[in-house]
Amino acid sequence: MPATHTILQQRYQLEILLGQGGFGAVYRAYDQRLKRTVAIKETINDTPDRVRQFAYAVHLLAGLRHPALPAVIDHFVENDNHYLVMQYIPGETLSAYLKRQARRRLNEGEALRIVTPLLAALEYMHQRTPPIIHRDIKPDNIRLHPEGTIYLVDFGLAKIYNPALPTTTSARAVTPGFSPLEQYGIGSTDARSDLYALGATLYTMLSGEEVLDAPQRALNDTLLPLRQVNPSVSPRMEALVMRLLAMDPEQRYPDVPTLRHDVQTFFHHEPDAPAPAQPSSAGVPTNQLTQREPVVATDQRDADAELAPSLHELEYASFWHRLIAAAIDGLVIMLWSMLLAPLLAILLRVPPPSLIWLLAAILVWCYYPVLESAPTQGTVGKIALGLAVTDLNGNRISFQRAFVRHAYRLLSALVLPLLLFLMRIVRRPDLVLAVLCTTPLLVVLFTQRRQTLHDWMTSCVVVHGRSVEK
Repeated sequence: MPATHTILQQRYQLEILLGQGGFGAVYRAYDQRLKRTVAIKETINDTPDRVRQFAYAVHLLAGLRHPALPAVIDHFVENDNHYLVMQYIPGETLSAYLKRQARRRLNEGEALRIVTPLLAALEYMHQRTPPIIHRDIKPDNIRLHPEGTIYLVDFGLAKIYNPALPTTTSARAVTPGFSPLEQYGIGSTDARSDLYALGATLYTMLSGEEVLDAPQRALNDTLLPLRQVNPSVSPRMEALVMRLLAMDPEQRYPDVPTLRHDVQTFFHHEPDAPAPAQPSSAGVPTNQLTQREPVVATDQRDADAELAPSLHELEYASFWHRLIAAAIDGLVIMLWSMLLAPLLAILLRVPPPSLIWLLAAILVWCYYPVLESAPTQGTVGKIALGLAVTDLNGNRISFQRAFVRHAYRLLSALVLPLLLFLMRIVRRPDLVLAVLCTTPLLVVLFTQRRQTLHDWMTSCVVVHGRSVEK
């Protein structure tokens, strides 16, 4: 394995090792000829099977053109190792994103907005002639671009589907928890194998837990239904995910268009639509699929326009909007405190000035989390300016997330004034208070989504307008 800063083909300078496995590694590199950042996948091809599998991956990717799939730029052999140069996708993996969420799980809306472009990409691959099966769908192979685009990466295990041929040994690698039983060498993989892996990914996103390994499920299937792990998941979503995770391929969704049809009912808000068929313990579907023709989007842009707004369509609030909103909220809290203080002073026999600050401190902790997680999605100041607090996909946030966000707001606000006070730069209380109020907002000037530190820590944004999900 080459060290970082090595130059390959007198062109590609390796910068950072992004990942490493038993068969090779992935690097971020700089293309000195075209002056751009690329991703380079190194494959240690020490057997004829692996050489053939790498050649397959190159052949497959070179012919693919889809917004949710990285483009192939080059490939070469050096020091007996094979290298694939691909479009570099900035951002983070879905796996890393989940680790930053409360209980490592997402709500239904956010999970489906991530899955939607993946469905478009899978449909594009499965409808090729011959069909292409990815065979390694998992959170580590799903990348979230900073602008909101979702990418399906790493085609190292991909294969061209031929029902007459068994899966080759080199393509029979598995990812425990995400690979179906047939990928372990028991039968041949097909499009339904990708749907199982997608179901396992959805289960992980919604529950915060990974699915049991397929061989273990085959012996003793103790996989808990999704709603037993996360009761907030709807029965229809549970039925959809558990059907994808059926051990018998015949009991899963037959293809992506059928799955996409059921997924679209979530976005179209059809409360009377029946849940997708879920295999019973006897292997008989508990209900029938709806019979309407599926609406198929041909690429990720169509899917985004039809089902959900992408992240880069959100209009983020400016520094000045947020500063004015914060000033209005401060006035509201102080007015309420000044009105309530005399009443409590009579009851508690305490001087009103002391109660004003106490009430303000209490109201702050109630005011922000309650209003920002309510259907209004914002405080009085934000509503007055047409602003709302949402997650990164424009969805309404929970009370728990709003509460944690406010806690981070207070922590980030204390850092700079405390440092200034300790360094004896600012000694006047009024100036310290002014710095205290504006410190969290200063970060907005330097971030792409105009996020403060407490926004970033809780994966939130402040946008113009409210979510359509109430």
